[in-house]
Amino acid sequence: MFILDFFSRIFCRRRKIVGKVKVIKKEYFYVIPNEDIKGDVLVLEKNFNYAIDGDVVEVSYSPNKNKDGRYVGVVTKIIKRGVSRVFGTLDKRKCGYVFSITSFNNYYPTNVVGESKIKADIYPCRVEANIVTYPSENSNLECEIVNVYGPIGDDSCELNMILDTYGINKCFSQNVLRETENLSGWRVDEKEINRRVDLRNVFTFTVDPKSSKDFDDAISVLELGNGSYQIGIHIADVSYFVKEGTNLDIEACRRSTSVYFIDTVVPMLPDVLCNNVCSLLPNEDRLTFSVVFEVDKDFNIVSRKICESVIHSNLRLNYDDAQDILDNQAYPYHSELSTVLAFSKKLKEDRVNNGALDFNFFNVDFNVDDDNNFIVEDSNYGDSHVLVEELMILANITVAEYVSKIKGSNGKSPVFIYRVHPKPERWKVTEFCRMLISFHVYLDPNSSNFEKELNKILHDVRGNDLEWVVSTLSMRMMQKAFYSTNPIGHYGLSLSYYSHFTSPIRRYNDIIVHRLLKRYLNSNYEYDSSKYEERCRYLSDMEKNAVDAERDYIKYKQVKLLKGHEGEKLEGIISAITEWGIFVEILKTRCIGLIRVSSVDNDILLYDRENKYIYGKVTGNIYKIGDKISVLISKCNLELKTVDLSFF
Repeated sequence: MFILDFFSRIFCRRRKIVGKVKVIKKEYFYVIPNEDIKGDVLVLEKNFNYAIDGDVVEVSYSPNKNKDGRYVGVVTKIIKRGVSRVFGTLDKRKCGYVFSITSFNNYYPTNVVGESKIKADIYPCRVEANIVTYPSENSNLECEIVNVYGPIGDDSCELNMILDTYGINKCFSQNVLRETENLSGWRVDEKEINRRVDLRNVFTFTVDPKSSKDFDDAISVLELGNGSYQIGIHIADVSYFVKEGTNLDIEACRRSTSVYFIDTVVPMLPDVLCNNVCSLLPNEDRLTFSVVFEVDKDFNIVSRKICESVIHSNLRLNYDDAQDILDNQAYPYHSELSTVLAFSKKLKEDRVNNGALDFNFFNVDFNVDDDNNFIVEDSNYGDSHVLVEELMILANITVAEYVSKIKGSNGKSPVFIYRVHPKPERWKVTEFCRMLISFHVYLDPNSSNFEKELNKILHDVRGNDLEWVVSTLSMRMMQKAFYSTNPIGHYGLSLSYYSHFTSPIRRYNDIIVHRLLKRYLNSNYEYDSSKYEERCRYLSDMEKNAVDAERDYIKYKQVKLLKGHEGEKLEGIISAITEWGIFVEILKTRCIGLIRVSSVDNDILLYDRENKYIYGKVTGNIYKIGDKISVLISKCNLELKTVDLSFF
């Protein structure tokens, strides 16, 4: 082994990169490089060299990838510690305090210092701590408890710890609130109306989820004669109220997005803005940024216009209301909504024909009932969703293409923030196609018509047992979308130019896009992309931060729903296979549980790495992704938000 390692170092010159540690398991972590080396670097436990989650480190790695398509490296230097505050569970035992960090996967012995300052009524409890000493060759990880939230399993304690873990602040400062205190009685004045396109006399409606309070998009339809229509997409003009450089603007940028938990929302903007003057409430004049289309009788787009406008919404609908109107010809507004739906369906058909991937997403709603109990429901994705979704996509496409076609005096397009989605990595495509073979589904990873062939497969499996597995594996093949000033395109939508324009109440990116559009409509162009690219990285990071926080709280609620049901039989579907176990999505709660290979005592489970399945050496049973199985709940751990399962 020593000889092989010696010669590999001589003949395979190692490289160095700097990146951030992302801990996954005790046995390994990944380093996300600052430079583009087309992939993360895997670091095994023996090569951690006392790095922890979030650290910026220097890594030496081999240019040859392993069989899973990853670089493998060694931490050679810790450049900057990434975490100073940690969160977790404190317990009091005869031997003293025991602190388990849960805000990241900690694999170092941890000591509690400053014990005399700890004040808790119930143990174990949720706490916040400061790192006093980082792990090293000479010391353990040492932490001082600075805040006690309360007992494990208390919803408010769990939520407050999650908010602090992800740096999400529920409250706005007095400086911010002072800038909005005069807006509660705001009304559109005539001077502003005269400056804009007045669309208040056109039938306009909003469609949102039942629980929504902030309505940032509306749709209008007007019959023009000869079978043609004017269809408008109207977006709240938040940038009119959020002026660049104000305390309100700085705070909105810092938050970057609203965060939606099951039973509460942490908004990006104060209530008077998001739920009042910016929200496109029914029977109120509102300032908007509009994209208006004229379409012919076959719903082909004849012309389009982007403009600042003022609208008056006539009707507020939720998705169920809109679906009822679409399904019943006798209902008021059936004709108007049906016209818009026909246009939306034409848009979707054209997108898919042009190569956009047609995923059938499995939507789940996590809600709270009248008794404040957590409930999980499969959401109905019907025509009312298609109606709204396709128009929002169209608006985003239209503004992005508009900017891309502008050519200034230097012959270049001005700077803009695009929503980009890179192509999947080649090894992931190959892996995806190989996994499909085990389900007797065949797709050539090198096909020149790969996207069209994948769409055909997605369509063919719709409604049968393979739909879930093919859709899930397809999504895992994809890379993440993010914001960038470089329009590399959107793979999933098969577009060269795409942006986010339609949700400025809850996304700061959209406010920036509105500001740039207003300037460009007045031929005032900006070409320096440096500050905008830096902002893109921040917005992308904050978007992920919000998603992780939302998922963390959902996971807690899912585990809590199952706690007390140990020994109960439930149905599930295998969602992932690894060498240490089988992950099962429990259909009742959509919670992911784990059957550990080491916990099975009546069989010897072996992992087939190449085909990604587990088989029983004794029973001969084979377990693959997508298989439906019956399981027993063995243990629910609220501290770690995990569920251990066993075979039924």
